Amino acid sequence: MGLYTGSGIFSGTSNSGKEGGIIQTKYTPVRAVQSYSGNGINMSAFATSITPCSTNSKIIIWVNFGACSGSGANSLTFEIRRNGSSINDMRGDASGSRPRRTFRHYRFANGDSNHTYSLGFMAQDFPATTSAIEYNLFSHPESNQTSYINRTQNDGNGGDNYQARCMSSMMVMEVGDT
Repeated sequence: MGLYTGSGIFSGTSNSGKEGGIIQTKYTPVRAVQSYSGNGINMSAFATSITPCSTNSKIIIWVNFGACSGSGANSLTFEIRRNGSSINDMRGDASGSRPRRTFRHYRFANGDSNHTYSLGFMAQDFPATTSAIEYNLFSHPESNQTSYINRTQNDGNGGDNYQARCMSSMMVMEVGDT
């Protein structure tokens, strides 16, 4: 089935002249609880691969954490990498000895370990290739503590909403040249 963009319907096998339409999407759901201890740990459950149709395409990476919390440290930072390598355009500017990351979160909400927030983040990449690419998330919790995904820090069992388990995901979209 074709995809409609402002310039018509196309098959998704080429993006020539498609004026910024979405050519393909890849989606990785992460339903199980995840925990990553240490600094710079590959969050392998989120690995999402895509093979662009054109070297002129851009890739939109959309990350959603249904619940994100951490152990003793206050700040949790994350980095999106392409084929295991950092992408300068998807990290904050270099300044002194400050770490360069894609996005950040904090340990828990409302001052206790029973509460947390969800988190969504979107980034753009220009890989200039038609070879297969794998996008991964890397966890960088403060003081090498633990990042928890899809649960609170406390993770208490019960029927209250704050005890709910959630799901997370990564979506990667190829967008045609404009």
